[in-house]
Amino acid sequence: MSLLSHRNVLLLLFLLPVIVLVGQDKKKLEKKRADLNKKIEQTNQLIQKTKAEQSNTQTHLTAISGQIRLREELIGTISTEIGSLDHSIHQRNKRIEEKKTQLESLKQEYQQLIRYAQHNQNAYNRLMFVFASQDFHQAFKRVKYLQQLTVSRRHQAERIEHIKQTLGTEIRNLSDQKLEKTVLLSTKEQEKQALSKDKEAEQKTLASLKQQESTLRAQLAKQQSERKRIDAEIERLIVSEIKKTKASNKGTFKLAPEAKNLSDNFAANKGRLSWPVDRGFISGRFGKQAHPILKNIIIDNNGIDITTDREATVKAIFKGTVSSILVIPGAGKVVVLDHGAYRSIYTQLKEVFVIKGQKVETKTRLGICLPGESDARSEAHLEIWKIGQNGTQKMNPAQWIHP
Repeated sequence: MSLLSHRNVLLLLFLLPVIVLVGQDKKKLEKKRADLNKKIEQTNQLIQKTKAEQSNTQTHLTAISGQIRLREELIGTISTEIGSLDHSIHQRNKRIEEKKTQLESLKQEYQQLIRYAQHNQNAYNRLMFVFASQDFHQAFKRVKYLQQLTVSRRHQAERIEHIKQTLGTEIRNLSDQKLEKTVLLSTKEQEKQALSKDKEAEQKTLASLKQQESTLRAQLAKQQSERKRIDAEIERLIVSEIKKTKASNKGTFKLAPEAKNLSDNFAANKGRLSWPVDRGFISGRFGKQAHPILKNIIIDNNGIDITTDREATVKAIFKGTVSSILVIPGAGKVVVLDHGAYRSIYTQLKEVFVIKGQKVETKTRLGICLPGESDARSEAHLEIWKIGQNGTQKMNPAQWIHP
């Protein structure tokens, strides 16, 4: 194998992991873009359903705000794709120029071989070249040289043809990438225009809601009262579970081996847990935050709220055991799943399909959501708590379920 061939092989081995990685990143970005488009479409359907319901414009505002966040993320994803394409196009242009240079060099070498072959094209010239040798050994070498010259010429022609084919493929791929970039740039511009319209709709809805401040304050007071009742009951149940575990382990919170394995598996799947509903968007974020409309009002959310279809089915985000079922008068039912050192909590349920002590798998149907104040949607509420020797810790479910 020639030195040039060795270099080509080494270059290919060096570039292969990079090419594979770029391909994987491209697929991830395309999948993320497709997922975001799907979520935007789902959110848009909810927006259209709530659009005419003037009595529930806060839901409409929440849906639009969710749509804006998704669209901003989509624009960012498209920008990343365009940047990746720019890099790939630049690298492909470099390879094309290198191939053109290599092809030109091979053509010049081939022309020299042709000229030499033409000079020695008749049998007389070839025989004279051999018979002019000083001895048999030199004659043998000259015969072999003439044979190698013919083989080299053929190989050179094959290499030129191969380079031409490779160059043609690279040029076609470059054309495809430039077209893909043009499509992405157009899509990005369309999404920016749609984002601008969403923001206008958000401001219009917000202005309308600010004129209903007294009604909103009354609704908020009712919601906070219900949440406090639910939070108190959940806290009481989980504290009771911790006490029982400590009592059976001489004052130490210790998990049985099976529960420890379940807990470890739950933690290992952070960011990949299943959604509790088939479709929807996060309309209520975790933790303390300013009220989206009312000034000087801070709300505190122990979990996340997911706006979804009316009376949507709620499913387990991970396998576990039903540790508790609560009935909160006026606020629906609550299901608590045991995942070792973790608990997933599903509130605002109209009906429950499981019983206490039942083992469930991921996506097991737990119940259905309470109907919302409109005919358009329901709101699922999910919490994740971690329990241990020193008490409880509330986790942000948005960081645990898959994006």
